[in-house]
Amino acid sequence: MRVGIHIPEITVLRDEVELRFGTPIKSPRYFSALSLDIEESLKEYLSETTLQRVWLYKPGYSTVAIHTLNVLCRYCGYANWDVFRDYLRDSSNVESELFEGEAVNVASLEAGTRIRIGWRPNRVCIIEYMGQMHFKTIEASNAKLRPGDTFTCSRIQLGRELRLDNLRRGETEMSYVAGTRNGLTLLELIQ
Repeated sequence: MRVGIHIPEITVLRDEVELRFGTPIKSPRYFSALSLDIEESLKEYLSETTLQRVWLYKPGYSTVAIHTLNVLCRYCGYANWDVFRDYLRDSSNVESELFEGEAVNVASLEAGTRIRIGWRPNRVCIIEYMGQMHFKTIEASNAKLRPGDTFTCSRIQLGRELRLDNLRRGETEMSYVAGTRNGLTLLELIQ
């Protein structure tokens, strides 16, 4: 799996690696020395070329392998990339990020399309697209959503929280967020 190289978390990770390494990394000799330091510290190898790609020193690359990010995170004292991202989300002042991954483009759905969504610990719902960004809950298991609830939503993405606006239940209108900590864990078109 690969991640877009221009996301803010990778910028922060580069800063953390340089802090651990003890100096900014600005030329080929630094990449060589960092590669050696990582190998001596972790008994894992990242080539100079791979490091140059992560630092955008070598142009033409838009993604980086999760394995590479995991090694760099371990070098900085984190268990892996996911732990590092959780740390940033929970304890820093980073308030924005770019993200990619499996998603449903609501604007391209046809009315009547059904989608199964789920989030922790064991919430599962089937929702039906009604057109113009409107959905109706068809089935709900262990969730606060109920069959018959309607709402608007512009994006549904695996691994991201799901924001439901204009949630109507009878005469009551509210907003709802599903998967606030871990995002959606299930996303599939079923019709």
